[in-house]
Amino acid sequence: MKVPPSFLRFMVLMCAPLLLALSGAQTTSSTAHAPIAIQGSLADVSLNSKVEALLHKMTLEEKVGQLVQYSAGQPTGPGTGRTDYEDMIAKGQIGALFNITNARAVNAYQRIAVDKSRLHIPILFGLDIIHGFRTEFPVPLGLASTWDPVLVEQAARVAAREASATGIRWAFSPMVDIARDARWVACGRGRRGSLSRIRHGRSLRSRIPGLAPR
Repeated sequence: MKVPPSFLRFMVLMCAPLLLALSGAQTTSSTAHAPIAIQGSLADVSLNSKVEALLHKMTLEEKVGQLVQYSAGQPTGPGTGRTDYEDMIAKGQIGALFNITNARAVNAYQRIAVDKSRLHIPILFGLDIIHGFRTEFPVPLGLASTWDPVLVEQAARVAAREASATGIRWAFSPMVDIARDARWVACGRGRRGSLSRIRHGRSLRSRIPGLAPR
């Protein structure tokens, strides 16, 4: 089956974070410009050639597998009912897992992906790290109400270190919006109300080294 070029280009974008993990790309939390380094590595020409080479090796089923994400930990909605994640990972049928919050489980799944799957592509682990991880902080709306960007950055740094130590590399935050209807149940996750709080969210995002914001 011939794969359309548009699908291949889409897959290049989807596989880039996984290739970064596979090649051992890391950032240092002590560097003030770590987020810039992450963006620069994604623009690296050599990375494109790695992605292209990997795509040529992949079957259509493996490409689709990289787009599959399951909540294998604490559910945030209806459960999947699946118990065969290990087998699916070994077959290259899963690209990301959500809601796994301990390093033991992360390492177990990652070892299967790297050691047993045909192309050894690592799993991308994600989590809603909205206002802290092991250490909990006020909700984003509360943090924004402090009008203290430095304090918000410090809270984000703590969450990033704790999540990174667990193996989580994909943070579903910050959620930056200008929601104005308090009836929206998740308005506390944002920094609603003004463009200055949008900038506040960008400041938080820039201080989460090692994590890929949504």
